[in-house]
Parts: sequence; structure tokens; C-alpha cells
Amino acid sequence: MGRIRNLSTELSSWVQAQVGSDVSIGMGDVYFLVKATSSTSQFRKWLQSNGVTESHYTDSITDIQNAMTAYRNDTLVVLPGAHSVTTGVTWSKAYTNIIGTHVGAMNQRSRISTSTASAGTLFTLTGEGAHIKNILFSQEGSHATGNAIAFYANCHRPVIENCGFRNIGADAVTDNSHRSLKIGSCYDITFRNCQIGETSYDAGTATSYVIEFSGTDAGKYLFYDCMILGAGSANASFIYQPANVGGFTLFKDCLFHNSTISTLDAMTQAFSISGTGNDGVYLMGKTIVGGASAYETTNSGVLYGESIPAAATGNVAVALTY
Repeated sequence: MGRIRNLSTELSSWVQAQVGSDVSIGMGDVYFLVKATSSTSQFRKWLQSNGVTESHYTDSITDIQNAMTAYRNDTLVVLPGAHSVTTGVTWSKAYTNIIGTHVGAMNQRSRISTSTASAGTLFTLTGEGAHIKNILFSQEGSHATGNAIAFYANCHRPVIENCGFRNIGADAVTDNSHRSLKIGSCYDITFRNCQIGETSYDAGTATSYVIEFSGTDAGKYLFYDCMILGAGSANASFIYQPANVGGFTLFKDCLFHNSTISTLDAMTQAFSISGTGNDGVYLMGKTIVGGASAYETTNSGVLYGESIPAAATGNVAVALTY
């Protein structure tokens, strides 16, 4: 492998190993989001000893984005640690990569987070063609009186893998204030092996959703091998898809799980979907829904799942009953 632009051969090889063969890097520079050296974090010291210049590492995601060049495949490597912000981050750099380096755990330790209630949306992605991998986006601020969204995808053609999106400061949330993932003016967006939502909060009686679709771009929204998690409110749903989102949504080999332990309630309906101006929501493969009393309480006509295979016909998509 050739040396990555601004790195030594040794560090270049390590970065490529962390990134994996499915992410193309090498054309642009590599930057590092890293905590200050301490007894519990030695990563910055290691970068310095490998000759990484100060202009290419910091614990400020805003400073790093300002330094990066769009449309060049620059890569941000996020070292383990809680990289906290007090205001929401908008990532606008097109064709860049954001790659975490702690990949072995649920709720990854390469974490971008906030505990500030007024932060609103933690991370807004507007840069087209971004590739994000191995990051936890954690909205941890109390938001009883305001909106709180962990991740808002508002761009085209991103690929997001092995990431977590969660709200864990959700006690006493008000109606429509809580989302772990919001998808806006996006099309052709792919999620693989992601955890969306969390079971460790109590939404009380609020109307809240794990994933909200808010755009009208008639895109393709693809989820593979993902967990969609909820807890607390009978008025909550995993998915909220209003009229005229357009396009179609695919969940393949996914788990929808809503915790009902202790005082937590089953969802009245798992999916809140409008049948107007939407092509369909498809539950394919080994997708399972648990912790909800029904798929839908009103038949949208656009929620589909696989039938039991017949010997002569194989799998056929059929409308699910409600």
C-alpha cells in the first residue's frame, strides 16, 4: 500500500487497517479527533511520536472540519473518547470520511456527544457522498422542553456503517421532541449494522419516534442488519413517515425492539406511516418486530413484509394486516 498523503508509512498502514478496504482513502489528508493526553488517554502522545503535525489533530470537530478540503476524500479518524460539544455540529464537507477506531462494542467508544439541552440537533449531515463508520452519536442532554435529535441526515448518497444514534436524556420528554435519527432531504442513503435508539430511557406518555422521515425527495432509504430500539411510551413508534415523503424504505434483517420492562409500555403501533405519496416500507429477510401491540392501528396500505414461502412460488411481498 502506498503512503497516505500526510502520514508516515507506519501510521498510514495503521489508518488503512482501521478504515478497512471498503473505504477509499489516500487522495486527501488524514486528520485526527483526539483527546488531550491523560492517564486514561494516550492516543495524542502516540500521534505526536509518529510525527503527526498539530494542524492535523485536535479535540474540536469544528476546527478539523474547517481545515479539511471537500471533494478530495479527506478522512477524519476519531480516536476513542467522549468528544463533547455544547452546540450542534453541521458537517457540510462533501466526499469526506469520518471513521471511528473502536469497533468492537455496541455503543462505540469513539463518541460524539452533548449533554447541553440547548444543543438541539447534535449532528447534522449536509455533505454529499460522506462515508461515516464506527461512531456513536449520543444526545445526552435533558430536553423536557425542547427538541433533541441525535443525528439528522440532510444530504444525498451517504453511507453510514456500524454507527450508533441515541437519545439517553429523554425523561419527561414533551410530544414530538425526541428522535434518535431524522432523515430529511436525502435520497440514496444506506445504513449498515447500526444501532438506532436506546432502551435505557422512559418517554412517559409522550408521542415520540425513533426514526422520523421529513423530506420529500422520493429517495431510497436502505437499512441492513440494524437494530431499532425504543422504550417507554405507548404513544411512541419506531418509524414516523408522514405524507409525501415518496420513494421507498427497506429494512432487511433488522430488529425492532421496544422494551416493556418494569413501568415501560408497549407501543400501540410500531409504525406511524401515511399511505399518501409514499411508495412503501418493506420489512424483508429476518426482520422482527417486538414490544408493540400492532404493526399499525390504521392501515396505510404501504407497509409490506415477506409471506411464508410456498413451495412453488418462493417469497412474495404481501401487505401486512393491522
